[in-house]
Amino acid sequence: MVSDFLKKEAPTPFHQFFLACGLPWEIWTNSRSILKAAREAFRSRERV
Repeated sequence: MVSDFLKKEAPTPFHQFFLACGLPWEIWTNSRSILKAAREAFRSRERV
C-alpha cells in the first residue's frame, strides 16, 4: 500500500478563476476559508 502523503487524491469541490498579477489563475481547494481568502485577495473572473 502506497501512502498519499500530499493528499493528491483528496476531493477539492471548491473552485474559482481569478486574475492574479494580470494573469489568469485557477484555484481548486477543499477549504472554504482558503477560497474566501482568495476572493478577498484576487479579482474573480470568468474562465479564460
